[in-house]
Amino acid sequence: MSLRPLNPDIVPSQHGRLCDFDTHYVTSGFWNKIDEELAGLREVTQDFADLESEDSDHEELAPERESQKSLQLPSSPGSFPFGINPNAPLVEYRPLPSQIPYLLEMYERNVNFFVRVIHMPTLLETTRSPQYMSNLSPVDESLLFAVYYAVIASMEDSDVVSSFGVSREFLTTKYRLGLEICLTRADFLNNPDFTIVQALVLFLGLHRRHESPRYVWMMFGLLNRMAQYLGLHRDGSHSPHLSAFEVEMRRRVWWMMCLLDQKVSEDQGTHMAYASIDFDTKQPLNINDSDIDPQTTVAPPERYGVSDMSFARISVALTEVHRQLLSSNPNMNHEEKSHLIAKIYQNFQSQYLQYTTDTDGGILYWISVCMARLVMAKLVLLSFFPVACSPTVRTLFESAPDSGINTKLLHAAIHVAEFNHAMNAEESCRQWRWLYQTCTHWHSSVYLALAIPKLEWSPVAERAWAALTSPWLVPSKAFNDQRIEIWFPIKKLLRNARRYREAELKRLRADPRAARALEIRRAETPFESHPAPFSTEGLETVFLQRWRRVVGLENEVQTVTSAVLDDPLVLLTYSAQEYSQSETHASGIQGDGGLSEHFDAGTEGLIADLDSLDSLDDMELDTGEDWQAWIESALSAEHADLLGEH
Repeated sequence: MSLRPLNPDIVPSQHGRLCDFDTHYVTSGFWNKIDEELAGLREVTQDFADLESEDSDHEELAPERESQKSLQLPSSPGSFPFGINPNAPLVEYRPLPSQIPYLLEMYERNVNFFVRVIHMPTLLETTRSPQYMSNLSPVDESLLFAVYYAVIASMEDSDVVSSFGVSREFLTTKYRLGLEICLTRADFLNNPDFTIVQALVLFLGLHRRHESPRYVWMMFGLLNRMAQYLGLHRDGSHSPHLSAFEVEMRRRVWWMMCLLDQKVSEDQGTHMAYASIDFDTKQPLNINDSDIDPQTTVAPPERYGVSDMSFARISVALTEVHRQLLSSNPNMNHEEKSHLIAKIYQNFQSQYLQYTTDTDGGILYWISVCMARLVMAKLVLLSFFPVACSPTVRTLFESAPDSGINTKLLHAAIHVAEFNHAMNAEESCRQWRWLYQTCTHWHSSVYLALAIPKLEWSPVAERAWAALTSPWLVPSKAFNDQRIEIWFPIKKLLRNARRYREAELKRLRADPRAARALEIRRAETPFESHPAPFSTEGLETVFLQRWRRVVGLENEVQTVTSAVLDDPLVLLTYSAQEYSQSETHASGIQGDGGLSEHFDAGTEGLIADLDSLDSLDDMELDTGEDWQAWIESALSAEHADLLGEH
């Protein structure tokens, strides 16, 4: 299988391209870059047809999924929305009455904090009424089935078995079928309803963790039409017949839809649907659920600091930044885009993190810091990575692998992978893994796979390899699910990176003098670490010791155990950070300083670099995407200077 377009003259790259696997259409130059890299690899490797048989190629990169067992259910999903029997007895799909309070409790604990599409006080009050539960309409029961499904999908396999005595796969299929039957009975295609939109947003948002993202992407198109039919893209304040409660809930659901759109579009390599929609729906208020109820007639005042909606509002802001950065808006110049990236990080601090400390926030504070760092690094990749897709600056880009921009991209890609790993690997927040595992970090995994074969095998390269081979970065289902063909080229690049590492380690083991010279030379370019709180500075020392071990040099002073050298990223977890407070000498990752110091120091260099581009003139480059022009202009000037052409 090849990513080359069927007919590049018919489908210009700036508008996207048809690829010859299942005529899958992608819209950005991101995949063009991968195809260019693969063109060189094809000369020395076999074609994609043999990928399925090379199981050993990705054993090191991700664990294999367990084989699927057949389910003993009255029917099976897959033909929805056309093949469900609306007369199927729902009693076979409902949970036991005694299980419903537990399911609602787990929903509030695992899901509701991040996906605010339901007003929990109202849901809890209504479900306590026996009369309500015995007279549920198909519309109302569809929302309950979506809640049941979301709970099970958010849990780990072992937790589902210990709580319910059956597998997670069995229960997710059961509740999905119940949802589909309710939707069919409600004739939702002909009778759109706000509650049905809530149910679909919740179902599709959690469905992405374990099932085909293509299904979610296709179903989102239906959901998008339904939402527009109901006018969710218009702010409810314009409609006098809507209560303050309804206005607020419509805002929450619309923006959670936008967030879902951004995720599923990234999965499939397409533009966001809502990026081209003319909408004026305002962002949700920064309030608690207790501040509002169905009887509220006037919108409550917003709270300062942390509220029930704080995390959702941050997600909304990030979604809007993604839309603006990727919309190819010709009216947005480079200065506006650089400030846009800086602003989102500042908003993260001013609206949320500054009101939480490591002493009173605990694990939630740690997650917030990790996600703030991950998001900032990802925005750097989104903004700077497209230069690698441009033939105009490719020669300059690749001829100076040690340039500032290449280093910045490499460090950003590593940070994305490392903080993603830390949150997934932390056992004390396993109930939120579903959130991290519905985020596919394309740019990080692809950039690392492209960059590694161009690096001298220094400690930084070894750190990049550890980040790339994190079991949480590239999902194992990507290689086992044949419906996700878009992962095939990435698999090819991963194999190439591994072979390059093996060759480099063999070379350095045979030439200790070259290894020592490389260590001295690379010491002059320290890794861009994060300061306190939760400093990552100590990782540089750990990876130096790991690198010395793998290239065959003797470690003069080994300050960490062999187990840590095998898995250095464990030091980023919350448990390791807690331990390091009393054992600083063991890990070297604890620092002093307040939260404001962390943000200032962690972003000052990056924001300064972005702002420094303001004085550069735009260049007329055939980039394929307008928004890349200012980046390419800056990089062309930078690399020309490095190569002595200024």
